Amino acid sequence: MQRISRTCSLLFISGSLFASVAQAAPVALVKDGETAYGYSLEADQLVPYTVQRGMAVIDDIVLGTHANIQRHGIPSLRVRPWTSKQEVQTRDVVPFDNHIGTSSRWPNNTLYYSLEEASDAAATAFRAAIRHLESNTNVRFEERTDQTNYVRVISDAPRECSSFVGMQGGAQDLSLGEGCETMGIAAHEILHALGWAHEQSRADRDRFVTINMSNVQADKVTNFMLSQGGDPIGAYDFDSIMHYRSSAFAINTAIPTILPIDPNIQLSRLGQRNGLSAGDRASVNHFYPRLNTDLGLSLNTQQLVINKNGRGMATIDLAAKQRNLVQLTATTSNNRLINNSGIQFTHLKGNQYQLTVKPSAEMTGQAELTVQATDQFGQVVRKKLALTVLR
Repeated sequence: MQRISRTCSLLFISGSLFASVAQAAPVALVKDGETAYGYSLEADQLVPYTVQRGMAVIDDIVLGTHANIQRHGIPSLRVRPWTSKQEVQTRDVVPFDNHIGTSSRWPNNTLYYSLEEASDAAATAFRAAIRHLESNTNVRFEERTDQTNYVRVISDAPRECSSFVGMQGGAQDLSLGEGCETMGIAAHEILHALGWAHEQSRADRDRFVTINMSNVQADKVTNFMLSQGGDPIGAYDFDSIMHYRSSAFAINTAIPTILPIDPNIQLSRLGQRNGLSAGDRASVNHFYPRLNTDLGLSLNTQQLVINKNGRGMATIDLAAKQRNLVQLTATTSNNRLINNSGIQFTHLKGNQYQLTVKPSAEMTGQAELTVQATDQFGQVVRKKLALTVLR
């Protein structure tokens, strides 16, 4: 994107047009606490955000680093499954990153976390929140040892409650600063990390609530933008732990900024932080369905497409109490195309492994691989991987 000295754009927010003029400046000149503008590829517009300790933040949602947003634009909050439908690894395919939907759900229903940089109060709130989530959903939480992807809980900024949306890859911060150390706020931020945006950002929200933009603080208008993220399931949920309160970011707190269209909906229902609603539980369990065993095995793709005489690679995410006692094996439905000597497992780091497949020389066709994990207790988990070898 070409940088220009002054950019004028029209932002479409909740059914209204807002004129915004952004002074484009080098990344280094934007100070902490100031407003910057990033180009949203999904919305095709400039969107303002606040810079906090080098991160681009809208309300409590972390978009990424300010530098990356300036270089690459604002990614979609749309959260994809960690397992893709297909990986094409052929010589004539050029990787293309359109920066839309870069985060994913956590494989094996397991979110790993670290409390090493959290205050005692933040750690207590976080632990209470994960107990609440584990008792109401199919998500599991484990304190990190050496896992590759994990949430790092921090609490070094007062009143800063924030999180990325979905799994980013590597360490990602979840902030529970002073004033944020309650079970409800922690659960709200954890749901962001699991892949949920705010309820009132749903694409269908204008059928259920009216946003009174005339009473919204000028620098908080972006907080009410509609989003494609969050994976809304079921009816609009006024009781969701992910919903704003009725007076959120109001100029005059006596006047609601969010007003239910149905007059029978009490304003006090909006913005509760007591625990998951029935709708929250149903939504989380839809995208994180129940696992049958304590042993978890996920592949980052369902199908590999490679060239003749080439090789393909898939990443394995393994959830197990004692990974060193888990055995990984694979069988094939087509021994002529690929046999056991063409299948190799390599430990990458933490709980991730690489599966490398190398078909027989000059062979083309299709095969189905069955990847199996077996632990010391005899528990077995299997995943299928389709292999296509092109001429």
